[in-house]
Amino acid sequence: MNSFREYDGVKLARNSGTAIAPDFRGKGLGKSMMEKNSELYEKQGVHRAYLEAISTNTAAIRLYQSVGYVIIDRLLIMSNEQSLEELNVQNAASTYTLVRGQAAEVASAAFYLPGEVWQTDASNIRDGECVFVYKEEKLAGYGLFKRVFDAAGSLTAITLFRCEVAPGHPDAKEVLKRAVLEIMQPGHACKRSAFNIRASHKELVEVLTELGFNAGMEQVLMVREYNVE
Repeated sequence: MNSFREYDGVKLARNSGTAIAPDFRGKGLGKSMMEKNSELYEKQGVHRAYLEAISTNTAAIRLYQSVGYVIIDRLLIMSNEQSLEELNVQNAASTYTLVRGQAAEVASAAFYLPGEVWQTDASNIRDGECVFVYKEEKLAGYGLFKRVFDAAGSLTAITLFRCEVAPGHPDAKEVLKRAVLEIMQPGHACKRSAFNIRASHKELVEVLTELGFNAGMEQVLMVREYNVE
């Protein structure tokens, strides 16, 4: 199952899923499928291909490595079902201004880049929203998220997908915290999660951890480069 996208002249692909029925596992079918998949990518002129695998699925990871994929990061799926007020978190007034918008608007940020984590790109989040963090009218950061409501209009879940800071900003962690608190709506009782957060984004992971989020599952992010003439 594949998806394709082109950005700045570079054609990207993502393997959205590879599955083999239990009765047919251990017969080399996985490698055959992945090799056939690579042929498809080459015909499509793909420059770079991504996929994710659950970190405990060592057999799948070995399979992907055998056909040229390498691990470039870990992806954390974090959650917190408590009210943030119960964690003594206060969204104190600051010199930052926060503005909400639709998910697609984050593409207007000069430092927005289509993510290597396919599912957290703005274009892939249906009914998504964003929050922009400004300081002195200059964009300092943004957060990308989605809210879910029940039939009665009550908020039931909030999922954070991405939270980024302008390169070189002197107070990156504070910007991240402002964005996350705005997104997570302290005081509301609902399910809160952060999906496929890159472990290498240490400041964001620290902010989420300080707000009571815990990683319940982890994936590896893998990539394979193709030589396209």
